[in-house]
Amino acid sequence: MSARRLVVAVSATAVLAAGAGFGAAQFIQSPADRAADLKPPAAGPVTVPVSKGPLNSTVVTRGDVGFNDTTKITITPGSGGPGVVTGKIPKVGAMIDEGMVILEVSGRPVIALTGRTPNYRTLQPGSKGADVKQLQHALKRLGYDPGEADGRYDSRVGEAVAELYRDLGYEPPEPAGDRSSAEKSAEGALKAAKEKRAAAKKALADATAGPKRSERLSAQGQVDQAEAELKKARNAKPRDSAAIAAAKNRLAVAKAQYDELLERSAGTAERKAVEDAEEAVDDAEEDLAEARDAAATPLPQDEVVVLRDLPRRVDEVAAKLGGASSGSLMTVAGTEPEVVATVTAAEAELLKKGMKATLELPDGTELKARVTKITDGEDDGREITLVPDKVTAKQAAELRGANVKITISVGSSDGEVLSVPSAALFATADGATQVEVQDAEGGGTRMQRVRTGLTADGQTEVHPVDESGADVEEGQATLTEGSLVVVGR
Repeated sequence: MSARRLVVAVSATAVLAAGAGFGAAQFIQSPADRAADLKPPAAGPVTVPVSKGPLNSTVVTRGDVGFNDTTKITITPGSGGPGVVTGKIPKVGAMIDEGMVILEVSGRPVIALTGRTPNYRTLQPGSKGADVKQLQHALKRLGYDPGEADGRYDSRVGEAVAELYRDLGYEPPEPAGDRSSAEKSAEGALKAAKEKRAAAKKALADATAGPKRSERLSAQGQVDQAEAELKKARNAKPRDSAAIAAAKNRLAVAKAQYDELLERSAGTAERKAVEDAEEAVDDAEEDLAEARDAAATPLPQDEVVVLRDLPRRVDEVAAKLGGASSGSLMTVAGTEPEVVATVTAAEAELLKKGMKATLELPDGTELKARVTKITDGEDDGREITLVPDKVTAKQAAELRGANVKITISVGSSDGEVLSVPSAALFATADGATQVEVQDAEGGGTRMQRVRTGLTADGQTEVHPVDESGADVEEGQATLTEGSLVVVGR
């Protein structure tokens, strides 16, 4: 090897050795350097930017759909105990209107009527009270004429009830006891009284027509003859007192007979007979009315069901053909669906009756609704009831038993507002509210007092204020969109 080549080789080897040593030095650390590298960085604040936009506060939950005013229908057993269901069993979803037969028990109808007074007895002749008045109003609504709604069950009410039964295709109920014979007896007594009245009226008519002319002339002749005899006795010589007295007596008798003849033509006795006959007819008519009332068609307690409101929807049917008519035979509900859900006590504090809500159905369809009731629930929860605004009959049927999402709007900001996470708010010793804002330059922080507004989904509406609590302009020096506020360290 030449001397020149040897120098180049040695030089290259030296350069490579130096490079390798430098590279190795980059991966070799002293214990102190290594500890310094492993030391955590200095702690700094955790910040989030201030947002700006509309803020909406909502309560979101889920609820089950049912129908309002659910009522279980039971039938009071008759005197022979529970009957047997023989027909007219409705299907779930069927509508019940007033005057309908909702079930047939032992071949007899069970009729639905509207009212507030419970059905607690059989209504029959002699019954009086609010339940009778309620029945009279129901019959009028159905197009029958039970007479004045005076709360008294009489023959007119019975006739209207009988007509209702016949229109429904059933024989009217029979009155209790043997009341038809009493009615027939009263009818016979009235007929006899009317005949007697007719005879008395004829006698009065004959009497008031006056005496015959011959009878009147004959009586007048007797008076004239008696007067002539009295005059003759007075003029006789010698004077005969006995003859005069006898003549006076005959004249008095003749005049009395004449007066009686004329008096009979006034019909005084006959008029009295007619008056007595009229009273007898009135008494007989009153007796007949009472007999007819007593024989009026009754309304058996086990053949009617009184519901507060109709129409109703059949929600559940337990009655079975051939089964006993005991216990709950069916459940009916109002025609309007309602949603019942549970919320926390804190959420319930935000809610009020009448608040608007949105229901999201399983298929994604949305319906508008409103809160109608807020009541205590189990544990610390609260139960809320909502009613959809408008629901078609088809939707109502599909909603039964569904579980839906409920969103209730409890407040919204007035347009776009600044908002920060609720965790960014701090209270001062004097009760004011503030946020810690990171300076744009230098990394330091400052405290900014704020006035809070609506809170929704963990965000709280804020407005910058001065030390006195007066609003100040939004900006970099106070608070604005994008400002970084401290939420932790």
